[in-house]
Amino acid sequence: MRRIAIAIVMVSAAVVGGCEARNLDPDAGGSGSLGGLGGAGVGGAGAGGAGGSVCFYCGEPPLLSDFEDPTVATIVRYGSPPRNGYWYTYNDGTCTQTPTPGDPNMPYVGQAPPTGVPNAAMGALSLHAMWSGCTTWGAGIGAELNVPISTDGAIYVGPKRPYDLTAYAAITFWARGELGSARSLKIKLPMRATTSIENGGTCDEEIRGVGMCGDDWGEVFVLPAADSWKQFTIYFSEVAFRQDGWGAEIPWDPKDVTSIRIESVTLGATYDFWLDDIYLIRLR
Repeated sequence: MRRIAIAIVMVSAAVVGGCEARNLDPDAGGSGSLGGLGGAGVGGAGAGGAGGSVCFYCGEPPLLSDFEDPTVATIVRYGSPPRNGYWYTYNDGTCTQTPTPGDPNMPYVGQAPPTGVPNAAMGALSLHAMWSGCTTWGAGIGAELNVPISTDGAIYVGPKRPYDLTAYAAITFWARGELGSARSLKIKLPMRATTSIENGGTCDEEIRGVGMCGDDWGEVFVLPAADSWKQFTIYFSEVAFRQDGWGAEIPWDPKDVTSIRIESVTLGATYDFWLDDIYLIRLR
């Protein structure tokens, strides 16, 4: 059973406004107006079994995180209602992890990758995550998508709140690994229905069975060779986007998604990787 104790640190309550330095074009469709997200970068219409066409703007910037704030890694407050959250680290209690879970600056202090970002025109900073020595199930990084926006910097500690992703076909992001890092990771989109009541969800272990909550929907991806960036696009309709199968079988419900996580696949391995420019891809 994966009982994950997660600390959500709200370092700043300042609203992120405007369109960063990305010069998003409100008249653009899916033609590459977001730099590295253009055309072939994520496949064309219907790629990955999504069906139908997709577009990158469609009335709102679909940015989740670009990590350009030099003090804290955030879920950028775009969307209607605005998404909101802060990135954190977590592990099974047996790992060495940097940043350490509970660090008030976790997991980000404005780092620039040694070989540069995937698209210099879209910023200079990325998220850097490291862990090793995990012996139970592993470690990860994550962020909630719908933390109530605080005006006084208070930390929200209530039940998880979903963010409706019905209008979106996929999530896309860039990643790279350092030399010696394990390459297989899993991106997950936890829902209230897969999260135990103990951890703020609605999955009842008295009904589902002890240890049967926490089998989140997601997909494994493989980091490229060391020191090179690769863009990954995870369509929610792909066969590979699924539960692992060890827990309670719970249908995918995009209206119930609470967060995003990237987590270990190889137990005991050393992970040292970078993450950047995470976007949602909207159905047209």
